[in-house]
Amino acid sequence: MATDRDLLVSIARGSDAAARELWARHAGRLRAFLLALAPGGPVDADDVVQQTFCRILETSVARLRDVEDGAAWLFQVARNIAFNERRAGKRERERLGKRSRSRGAGDSAPGGAIAGSRDTYDATAHDAALHAALRSLMPDMRDVVLLKHVGGLTFEQIALATQTNRNTAASRYRAAMGLLERALRKQAAPESTTIAVAPASDRRGATPATEVSHG
Repeated sequence: MATDRDLLVSIARGSDAAARELWARHAGRLRAFLLALAPGGPVDADDVVQQTFCRILETSVARLRDVEDGAAWLFQVARNIAFNERRAGKRERERLGKRSRSRGAGDSAPGGAIAGSRDTYDATAHDAALHAALRSLMPDMRDVVLLKHVGGLTFEQIALATQTNRNTAASRYRAAMGLLERALRKQAAPESTTIAVAPASDRRGATPATEVSHG
């Protein structure tokens, strides 16, 4: 079976069959990673995946031969494109925000349209809590978690995709998972207290709130 690097080289040489094979292997994971990276945000996951595969054709065969891991290379390219898209989107939102403010409070269509786009992400309460916790992480930590759990990459591949080393990738992952666990417990605490407190007339034999555990 051809390796991902072999397929990259073949695509650069014009092989449609290699493009189909590499797409089947990685397009779905790339899209899932990009959606998790910015749920409902300014990044168009499908467009970034397309751009990532187009980048193969823009890269020389000699350079692709030097790629250590094809999957890691694809995720690195997609991550970089997404970063540039988010940065450009932020500048555009700031520009539209300034224009909206200059028109006055009564004309808020541009700002409302952008805010509304973030509400199209359909998530359960648990998903919403998880995404909130992920957004609280530093970008480098968040990306490592998503590359591992959504992208399915190993620490060696994550190191290549993020241009670090394996130890750094693993260290960021452990630190991120610890922060996520604490953030999720903190978000769950008010809910635990509310569920445990019973009306005064029903409190005989009730379990104290401090003993309730959802773990």
